[in-house]
Amino acid sequence: LELACKVGDAELSGQLIHTIRKIQSRMSTGAQSDLDLVESNLSSQEDEVPITNATITTTIDAEYVDKAIVSSLPMDNPRFRAVVERFIPRIEEQVFAMQDALDNDNFEELASLAHWLKGSGGNVGFNDFTETAAAMEQAAKIGNKMIVADSLTEIIHLTKCVRAGWDSLPAPKKIA
Repeated sequence: LELACKVGDAELSGQLIHTIRKIQSRMSTGAQSDLDLVESNLSSQEDEVPITNATITTTIDAEYVDKAIVSSLPMDNPRFRAVVERFIPRIEEQVFAMQDALDNDNFEELASLAHWLKGSGGNVGFNDFTETAAAMEQAAKIGNKMIVADSLTEIIHLTKCVRAGWDSLPAPKKIA
């Protein structure tokens, strides 16, 4: 933020202030899910919180239940439901891979992961990911770490909303 202000980049300064406000709003919320820990790691270069590539087990709070995102695919169809069921842990794993690639300035890997999400998210009925993943992919291709980090923050938020939506679905009806 300081550098953006020094060079007079008002747009970037505004984006960074917005990011800081989002982080500030989470600071007083007590318990954090694994995704929250990854998200907070974005704002810190210190590795105080160990991040693993294990599947995320999130504690969904009211913020994400209220913003739950459900696939646009017909969830009453067992075949579509199974596709979405496989996607949920995959996107959660990919968030860790994205964080790892960002931490290591591996922009080629970030572009590849974003490209995967851009296509896969929409194919599984989560079109919310498409625009953000496209922005991340383009930013990674030019090595813009700030936009990649902002995109990852948004992807983490969307992933929490998707998890909340999945967890809120009624159990599938059993066919005798």
